[in-house]
Amino acid sequence: MMYKNVSLNIKIATLVWCLLALLIPQTANAKLKLGSLFQDHMVLQHNMPVPVWGTADPGANITVDFAEQKKMVKVGEDGKWMLKLDPLAASFEPETMTVSSQRSGINIKISDILVGEVWICSGQSNMQMAVAAVPDIEALTPAAKNIRSFTVKNTVSFTEEPYCEGTWIDSYPNSAVAFGFAYFLEEEADLPIGIILTSWGSTSIEAWMPRDMIETVPHFKVMMEEFDADTETQDRIKAILEGPKPWPRADDIFLRRQSNIVYNAMMNPLVPFACQGIVWYQGERNAMSMFSLNERSWVSRNSGMLKYGEVLQEWILRYRKEWSRDDLQFLIVMLPGYGGKMDEGSEKPDAPS
Repeated sequence: MMYKNVSLNIKIATLVWCLLALLIPQTANAKLKLGSLFQDHMVLQHNMPVPVWGTADPGANITVDFAEQKKMVKVGEDGKWMLKLDPLAASFEPETMTVSSQRSGINIKISDILVGEVWICSGQSNMQMAVAAVPDIEALTPAAKNIRSFTVKNTVSFTEEPYCEGTWIDSYPNSAVAFGFAYFLEEEADLPIGIILTSWGSTSIEAWMPRDMIETVPHFKVMMEEFDADTETQDRIKAILEGPKPWPRADDIFLRRQSNIVYNAMMNPLVPFACQGIVWYQGERNAMSMFSLNERSWVSRNSGMLKYGEVLQEWILRYRKEWSRDDLQFLIVMLPGYGGKMDEGSEKPDAPS
């Protein structure tokens, strides 16, 4: 009987070891992951330190090898790691980055990388408007060169997400404003241009604000308190996110007109990717009313026209803090005068998306 028990124990132990042998490589492979923007065909910012980050096994040593630089960092207990490459010289010559984990023996290779000017282009419908919608801009496309782009998928999240969906492509962004900007920048600077496009029609500036701005923007604090107490809205958001895609138009509009949750899903994953600055074309939604916290559906949940200037300044300061860059540049597109003059206390009618 004793021999039978020993034999059974050996069989069980063998089975356990076989299962572990199958599971360990998969677990290790899942433990080395780069930030969403680190992909083939990407453009890295020249002339400034370049953060590279991701997740891996706690305590593992991560090595990044790129452009004759070799940097190493130890993964923190939270599984996160980040290091900075020294400032890079601009280059049209494609290079490869290798990221490796000493513990797991995994190497990730990212190919066809250029170094030049990187800009984030963000905002609402005027930034999202397609190249084909502006014939003068579309006419420039045959002559476009050295422009690459990454478009962030439109979605929302209740919490700040570390990752987003999108792919670097060796082509211009499908935004008339972003492409026009990139085209003339490349023509002037004669450098590779990388555009990260993250935009969504009819979003307010509050949709692109991190939650902790409740400390600096009083009306945003009120808005977030109302949002947190509004279980009906939260339940609808959850149902939309968990439901079939593409979303019906009404659901799409409902999602993007909420506060904070667009930032969580579409801007936070980009931090702190090295870039020269942010091109911001937004304001129509906030310009639909003089005052904040208006009850009407189109103009509700935003700062209103009179407060937009001071809110925009606080927003810029907060983004510079997020990137730890006081020199992060902002190019703001001002809205043109359009339609009649709005009197104080009045508001424009509900507008389409």
